Amino acid sequence: MNNNGRNNYSRRRYSDRQYKKLIIEDKENLEQAKVQKESRIETARDRIVNESGYTEGIKQYIKSKHGKARRAKTSKLRTFGKKATAVGSVAMVIVILGLIIFPPNAKAEMVTGYEIKMNGTILGVAESVEPIAKALDDIRTEFSEEYGMTVFDATVLEYNQVVIDKQFICPEQEFIKILKNSVDVKVEAWVILVNSAPAAAVKTEEEAQAALARVLQPFLDVPTTRNRVEVDFVENVDVKRMPIEYSQITDEETAYKLLRFGGDFEEKYHVVVSGESLYSISNSYGVKTSDLRKANPTLASTDKIYPGDRLLITIPLNRVNVKFVEELDKVNEPIPYETDVIEDDTMLVTEKVVVQAGINGSHDVHALITYINGVETDMEIISEENRIEPLNQIVRKGTKPVPKIQQLASEGGMPMPLKSGSYYISSKFGPRNIDVPGASTWHKGVDLAANKGTPIYASMAGTVTHSGSGTGYGLYIKIDHGDGVETRYGHCSELLVTKGEHVEQGQLIALVGNTGISGGSHLHFEVRLNGVARDPLGEYEGTAP
Repeated sequence: MNNNGRNNYSRRRYSDRQYKKLIIEDKENLEQAKVQKESRIETARDRIVNESGYTEGIKQYIKSKHGKARRAKTSKLRTFGKKATAVGSVAMVIVILGLIIFPPNAKAEMVTGYEIKMNGTILGVAESVEPIAKALDDIRTEFSEEYGMTVFDATVLEYNQVVIDKQFICPEQEFIKILKNSVDVKVEAWVILVNSAPAAAVKTEEEAQAALARVLQPFLDVPTTRNRVEVDFVENVDVKRMPIEYSQITDEETAYKLLRFGGDFEEKYHVVVSGESLYSISNSYGVKTSDLRKANPTLASTDKIYPGDRLLITIPLNRVNVKFVEELDKVNEPIPYETDVIEDDTMLVTEKVVVQAGINGSHDVHALITYINGVETDMEIISEENRIEPLNQIVRKGTKPVPKIQQLASEGGMPMPLKSGSYYISSKFGPRNIDVPGASTWHKGVDLAANKGTPIYASMAGTVTHSGSGTGYGLYIKIDHGDGVETRYGHCSELLVTKGEHVEQGQLIALVGNTGISGGSHLHFEVRLNGVARDPLGEYEGTAP
């Protein structure tokens, strides 16, 4: 099977960052499995070596004709009792095992044997070849019966006839132990490849095709009155039979969840009740509406939900992504206007003036709409009629550098007037719901809740332009910092500076109170730039109306 998906839409491009991350994790899992297998082999060898404790036999072996050729590699094993050297070559392990049977000081008795190599590595010397070859076949059969699948391994045994001291002949049962720990057996499975990388593996081709069909089916079931042109995968998807670690094999259900949701997950459903919307449901579960669309393909091209609808709540981490393309007519489709910018060096970079308002155009179109996982990503216009050209917006934007204090005011960088730890933020800048009679529903400052009498300090140096009472503010202070920047400190219990007085940054100017329109002891801190209130925390995008 091969599905070649196209990814050429222009409106919003699909990001496969998460998909790549999952593939990387797969490779890491395979690498971990390999390391674990090597660790298991080394542990088995260490155990055998430690049980033998026969270092003298190695010295005897080094003196032999066969040992001379391996002198360089075996010299490191002379301190054989240490753990670091216990992981030495496999050949030395087998030699030791052989010496357990024959003590090193026995009289030399030269015999014919067969040096055994596994994938180019010398394991030792056996008395005959047949039991070793049969052992490898038996191991393969054993794995095949255990897994219930065809097994595959790249093990190659080589045999070289040698004449050697009989005490260096290894018993065949010890060879079999080493083979069982060393043979790297894989199974022949059906692997779903996404962009040539393994995404899931199952035992049969039918399971693989069924898992892929389940991923596509919800998008085929999306109700539509329009002409559906294509339903396919975005990525290149193949199903191939290939060797793989048995630990990577899964069933159809798990393969489907891996492909569709990035892994196993707890299925959680929400039953829609009257008055709910996609936005309210997504907000209540802390997920994006786009994630709801991905998880519920019936929402692909509509915001309409009805009481009783059952929505799956999850954040899909798709390893494969489904696109479907529909052909339809759109009437009065807007054509967005563009913005032309005129630079002005007499204005600050933070200033801009709309010289001409932009107006969207429109046209009737016959188009192909592409959805990826239920989210519209592209509109390809086939034909159009009744085109009305948009009127571009013209903006005059300043290029003059901003004075530092103006930059602080515009970016929320003015220091807070209360010491850290003496307050908490009870109301932020912007629209708000508040139950205090007479309080503004559009908050032009930030409220710092603190105990009555908490010291208030000047945010920056400047001149006091007001120190007294004011509508809504209660007792409050205004300080002019120059360059159009002003700060206000409201609801004070006591004012400690007077109008016209120059204050330094950090100077004590007032005490926190609960005067004016206030629901509790706090400081209303306000920052204005050229008369327009700005968010003192720099979080709100825009200015007060």
